[in-house]
Amino acid sequence: MELITRKHVISKEMVHDGLTVIDAGINETADGKIVGDAAADTNGTAYAVSPIPGGVGTPTTAILYENVIKAISIPYKEACPR
Repeated sequence: MELITRKHVISKEMVHDGLTVIDAGINETADGKIVGDAAADTNGTAYAVSPIPGGVGTPTTAILYENVIKAISIPYKEACPR
């Protein structure tokens, strides 16, 4: 597992059949387009590539919100035990 966050650093030559690429990189191009760490041509080579945008962002945000709610409720539970 690698975390790189550089646009299109993962090339078609770096992936193979059966490989799943979970692209969590968010990179902005000069024209304002959002792209991931994996180049677009990896999608035809790898078994699966998560889309950018629209891939892991939504679940990541949901988990973050869940953990914020848990963190906020800790002092409340200690101050107001049932």
